[in-house]
Amino acid sequence: MLRLGICDSEEGGLRRLEELAARLPFRTACECFSDSAALLRFCMHSAPDVALLDVSSDAASLGCAQNVRAALGSAALILTAADARCITRAFCARPDQFLLKPVRDEDFFEAMQTVLRQGCRQRSTVRFAFRSGRRLITLRQDEISYLEARGHYVQVNSAAEKPFLIAGTIGREEKRLAPYHFVKVHRSYLVNLHHVRCIEGRDAVMKSGERIPVSKGRFRQLCEQYAACAEADLTETLGGEI
Repeated sequence: MLRLGICDSEEGGLRRLEELAARLPFRTACECFSDSAALLRFCMHSAPDVALLDVSSDAASLGCAQNVRAALGSAALILTAADARCITRAFCARPDQFLLKPVRDEDFFEAMQTVLRQGCRQRSTVRFAFRSGRRLITLRQDEISYLEARGHYVQVNSAAEKPFLIAGTIGREEKRLAPYHFVKVHRSYLVNLHHVRCIEGRDAVMKSGERIPVSKGRFRQLCEQYAACAEADLTETLGGEI
């Protein structure tokens, strides 16, 4: 599911963006605000995938845009404005895309397509470092299949390395990897959704053929997140056509 935060102080502009977001060809969870400070709080606490913020040329508006950019981290920021002269000044907020109002259908969908593609590329090239004994092993996000708790250690299973142990807990690794499509399916397992071939019975069947048990309490969440991830992958495979 794509999580969106939208802010526009003008009711008509806010309604327009909400309407366009509802027409995206995949499931979205959309939160709308008329106050930029409320959007900032949302970005800080809820970690949306994309934020859309209407800005003007005044210092307060641009300052808030910069704060939203910082709160988003690697998530996408799309700025909207009624005045084209605002574009140059608004680049201080490092937006991923910029839309002029009134926002046209084709411009909105093209901007969303671009930021989602960029997000897919960024996630696939992110690297994680693991300390295993005297070795420091770095792996791309897409090279990690799943992690398994082994007593006071965690075993990392990868397509690029033989399984290896690191000190720590599944919970600690979940906090680090959750933004990159890793889901805790059992108290002992954290799986990369991109390596799940299917869900069969109460197991997540990995592309390697291994079967990972899924606890009853986490089964519904896994199914929902797996479906959303597969939907996003299909969109990317088809060239992001919207």
